[in-house]
Amino acid sequence: MPLLFQSHTFRSGVKLGNKMLAAWAQLLRVLLMLVLFLTLLSPNPALAASPICNAELGWWESKDLQPLFTFNAPTKDCQFQQWAWTTFIHFMKKTGPQGSPLFLSLPTPEDLDNPSFSYEESGEVGAARELMLKPRFQKPGLALSRGGGEDLSAIGQAGSNGILVDQNSRVVYYAIHMNPPYFKFAKAHIGTENYSKTPPTETFPIDATVLKTAWMVVEDETKLPSDTFTTKATLQLIEEDPEHKGQLKISDKTQPGVTVALVGVHVVGTVKDHPEFLWATFEQKENSPDLPGGTSVGSNQQVSNRNFSFYKAGTLGSKSNQQPKSYSIDFATQKTKPITNTVRQFAHGGAEFSAESPTVSGQSRVEDIDSINLNMGQAIPAHSNLIDPAFAGYNLIGSVWIDTRQTPLKPGLNLFANSVGSITLASSTMETYVQGLGTNCFSCHNTQPFGTKLANKNIAISHIILGSLRTSQPTDPASSSQVMTTTRPEQPTVR
Repeated sequence: MPLLFQSHTFRSGVKLGNKMLAAWAQLLRVLLMLVLFLTLLSPNPALAASPICNAELGWWESKDLQPLFTFNAPTKDCQFQQWAWTTFIHFMKKTGPQGSPLFLSLPTPEDLDNPSFSYEESGEVGAARELMLKPRFQKPGLALSRGGGEDLSAIGQAGSNGILVDQNSRVVYYAIHMNPPYFKFAKAHIGTENYSKTPPTETFPIDATVLKTAWMVVEDETKLPSDTFTTKATLQLIEEDPEHKGQLKISDKTQPGVTVALVGVHVVGTVKDHPEFLWATFEQKENSPDLPGGTSVGSNQQVSNRNFSFYKAGTLGSKSNQQPKSYSIDFATQKTKPITNTVRQFAHGGAEFSAESPTVSGQSRVEDIDSINLNMGQAIPAHSNLIDPAFAGYNLIGSVWIDTRQTPLKPGLNLFANSVGSITLASSTMETYVQGLGTNCFSCHNTQPFGTKLANKNIAISHIILGSLRTSQPTDPASSSQVMTTTRPEQPTVR
């Protein structure tokens, strides 16, 4: 074949190929535009790729690491998790000459009964106060009326014997810390007389925040899980109750200078349009294993094959989260038996069960929690000048709130039935024995003052206030017909 003919044929083929490529490229551009157009018009954004949930750009450089949404109302799911994490970090940030976490400088419920204590003294100045710890007995759903020396840091039913014992046979201790807006409001409203004078619809002010903390006694710091915050505390010791065999009671003796590790935190606060309080729960990552999906807490399968702070490897689900009927204690060593094996029944506080519409799925809520845990956990060590890197060892389990746009807070409202987010939220160290379907923080914290004769009020959501009320009506759960109004059916309403 002549070379000229071959060249002409080759050039013709190239031109044809170029035209075909151009046609395909044009078709591809049209298809891409069509996909983009349909995506923008899609009524179901939940089908789109999930955005990354993280603190807002520049927040780490903000003054005092003020919580996001302190003065603006969160409306999107991720924003509730942003509030939780940024509030947690704000109160854990280094402050004062020793670089202690801010929350250790805040007042406690004991200060409410101290006439010489002024809330101005508890301003966020950063001077850490002595940490005083007492054991917390199981809280079955009613506030404890103060009396006979009972203390608000042990909210619950005295004598119920529902205490938590770690793998080293030591009782877990608890404390409550209030920021100035919460403390000032509570101070003005505690007591039956003040409660009676309070208008039913009055609410806590915006930015009122309370932290409930759980502490594990540290006997050997070398065996402590990595990334755990520790400090010194004075413990109120425990002893056997001579009047009730197998039961324990608080001793009048204390032990100072004890190293304790922070294992759990409830961060609870008000923001604009949410006077019901947003509830968030954080736990040290090595507290307890999560119950595997498809496994019942009552099953005869092991939950995990490794040890945790509150779980022995190989323990069956049926042997976990079990409240003992009796205890024994060696007063000299404070060693207590039996040990509690604890599992976290819902890894995300039941967020996976909740959905409000096709645009808000339980899976998207889980992704938000996982995303912000990852991002904030990585950011904390990078900002070690602002916060102790040990706090990277804590995870947000979830947050719960109510949609006040549809259901405004009001006296007598069953908040639990209207809860949104992590609808079975609980801490393995603070609600060990009441985890499960049908319970969350709003099961107990309601605008219904349970077994009292006093009127339903919005401020009844605070157990610090309820605990100061004196009434003649018993507060035993069995004697209160209102307790049942705070429980869900066996299967929760999906929200």
